[in-house]
Parts: sequence; structure tokens; C-alpha cells
Amino acid sequence: MRRYVVYAVGSLICLLQAVNMTSISVAFPDIMAHFDVSLIVVGWVVSAFNLAITANVPLAGKISDVLGRKGSFLGFMAIFTGGSVLATFAPNIGVLIVARLIQGIGGSGFVPCVTGIIADEFPQSRQKAIGLLAAVFPVGWILGPNIGALLVTIYGYQSIFWMNIPLCIICFGLSVFIIPGKERRAAHLDVIGAALMAFTLLFFMVGLSELDASRGGIPWLLVIPLFAAGAVSLILFLKRQKTVKEPILEPEVLRSKPFMSANLFNFMFGAVFGLATFIPFYAVSVYGMSTLESGLIITPRSVGVFLTSLVTSLFLVRWGYRRPMLIGSLMLLPAMLLLGLEFPGFSNPAVVMMAFIGFSGLGEGAVVPAANNACIELMPHRISTITAVRTMFRQAGNLFMVTIGALLLHDFGTEAGFRLLFWGFAAVFIVVAMPMIFLMPNSAAETCAVSKPPG
Repeated sequence: MRRYVVYAVGSLICLLQAVNMTSISVAFPDIMAHFDVSLIVVGWVVSAFNLAITANVPLAGKISDVLGRKGSFLGFMAIFTGGSVLATFAPNIGVLIVARLIQGIGGSGFVPCVTGIIADEFPQSRQKAIGLLAAVFPVGWILGPNIGALLVTIYGYQSIFWMNIPLCIICFGLSVFIIPGKERRAAHLDVIGAALMAFTLLFFMVGLSELDASRGGIPWLLVIPLFAAGAVSLILFLKRQKTVKEPILEPEVLRSKPFMSANLFNFMFGAVFGLATFIPFYAVSVYGMSTLESGLIITPRSVGVFLTSLVTSLFLVRWGYRRPMLIGSLMLLPAMLLLGLEFPGFSNPAVVMMAFIGFSGLGEGAVVPAANNACIELMPHRISTITAVRTMFRQAGNLFMVTIGALLLHDFGTEAGFRLLFWGFAAVFIVVAMPMIFLMPNSAAETCAVSKPPG
């Protein structure tokens, strides 16, 4: 019974993170009016949270593996709660952005820690337990905007932050008593290596985010140094991993084809999530739908992800990892191609779009549990670390797609830009991502882990 309560607490925290990533969007008008700032400034309330999660998640995973699941989980919850308190009472927009940065640092540890805890609690059914965790996030994507809209309407934008506080306190209290505290093993935490990895990602991500802005007048001299700094940080990180006593990622893993293939696939799969963020704007700008309609048409995607991730998780051991990833990817491709078409013969294009988007969600849901578990087989003794690296690559792919999408829409206009975005990405996904599926581990029984546990 205890381990199911542990699972429920971990799932609730992951649900809370998913809600926090999506609920903030409905509060933009209220925050703009309250602080009298522009949409560009308010956009950093979202960017700060996402950047903190993406840049800090590798260190968070390593902390969980080295310092212990329970203590790490409690620490990250405390940081997230502190950020929520600060956001609730933020006197100005600058403090609110800093508060969201703190929230992101705390939230960066949720998925790695929870994945490690669940793997420890369910060793005989790890694949199913971790796979089912993937079904939590689409629920959060659905609930986030709806709960956020309700709270903001009744209590103001601050409510989407203070709702975290009681839930985190309850989960914190339960975790203290129900999660076993295992002995901390003697190990070295490579903080410098983690910092170099974080800086690498941060420089590249900020450079990408400024790439589109540079076309509006900001000198390229601002973008080029960011990419150069990212390249230098990456080189220093890779060199350090060869010499440090206990690296974040063992050199054997870094050199292995399965590791490179898994993370290239996750980068491309993360780009699918970035592509989905454009769909509401696509519905409004190309088909003239209302704001309400544009929000509703994305709902079938979340429902589809939930349904197939649930089914795939239950049969993952029997099916293996490659079959769901291949089938799910093949379902994504026609959905992307069809979304690029026009629907002049239909009186209600929203219904047609919802069908295509729902179909793509079914494909995504089949991929997620399989891809999550396939990555873990690369470093089964470092579950939190490898989960964090996977999350980092998906987040980076998400941001990359958002930036590329903005550039295409700027250069080609909305209609042609969207068509090029959907069709072009489908072609790239076939060429780049699909072959990677066959280079990743197919099951826990398959000996693909190139790194062995220490000792």
C-alpha cells in the first residue's frame, strides 16, 4: 500500500509541474495590466521557468542519483514552494520573473527524482510504472489552462501561484514519512561539469531565442558570441567528462551510438511539442477561428496522448520499445502532412483539424512511454541522470522548433510559412528521427547499456 501512495504523491507533483507550464498563459492579460508592462516582458515569466528547468535538469538528475532520491526530492519541492510564495507576493514584474526562475529550478528535479523513486519502488514492473507516469502530463496540459482561467477570473493571477503552496506542503509532509531514506553512497558530485552543461544549453537557447529578434534590428554581434560561448562550454564539458573521477555521463556512454541516437530522437520528438504550440495561432491566423475555438482544437491532442500512453505502458514489456515508437512516429507523419493542407470544402475546418490533431496525439502517446524507458536502458544504474538528459534534449528541441517556426512565419507569411513548417518538419523527421529508433534499446533484456554500475 505504501508504494502506491508514493506513486500517487510523485504523480501529483508531476501533474502540478505540467499545470504550472500551461496555466500561466491565460494570466498574461492580467499580469500585463497589473504591472503595466508589454507582452514581450511578460513572455519572460514563461521563458524564465522553461529555461531554468531545461538548463538545471541535468544537475538535478545527478543530485538525485548521488545524494539520494528522498532528500533531493524534498529539497526541490522546498525550492519550488519558495518560488511559488515569492511569485504570489511579487511587488513588480522583475521579482515575478525571478520567482518563476526559482520555481523552474525546483521543478527541474521533479521528473528525475520521481522517476528514480518509482523505479526503486517498482523494480519488477519498472517499465509499466514509468510508462504510466507519462499519462500524467497530458492531464496537466488539459487542466492547466482551464484551472488557470477559473482561478484568474475569480481570484486574480496570483492564485495560479498560491494554489501550489498547500499541495506542495501536503506532498512534502507525506514524502517525509512514506519515501524510504536510503544510505547516501560515497560519491563526488561534479558541480563544475553540471554547470558547464547548463551553460552550454543556456547559451544556445538564449542565442536561438534572440535569433529571430536579430532580424528586427538587434545586431548579429549579440547572437554570434552566444553561440560561440555555447560551443566553448560544450567542448570544456566533454573534455572534463574524460578526466573527472565520477562524470555526469561516462565517456563510454557519450561515445555510444545508442546514446547519441536516443538523444537525437528525443530532440526531434521535443520539436513535435514545439510544433504543437503554433496550432492555436495557425487556427486563428489562417482559418479565422475565435480564441475559444483555437484553444479547444488542441484538446484532442492531450486526450490522445493520455489514451495511447496508458495502453502502451500496460503492454510495453510484451511489445518492446521499438514497435510503439515506430507506429507512433508513423501516425505523426500523416497528421503533420494533412495539417498543412487547406480545407475549402468543409464548412467547419475546426472539426477536421481536431481530427488530425487528435490522431497526432495518439501517435505521440504511443512514443512517449517507449522512448522514456528505452533511454533508461542506456544507464539503468543512473536512472535520474539519464532521465534528466532526456528531458533536457526534449526541451531543447521544443525551443528550437519554436524559434525556427517564428523565422519561417516571418519570412514566408502565415499561410505559406505554416505549410512549410508542417511539411518540412515531416520530411526532416522521416530522415533524421525515424532511423534512430532502430539504434535504441528494444527492451530491458537486450544488452544495450554501455555503462556498468560502479563497483
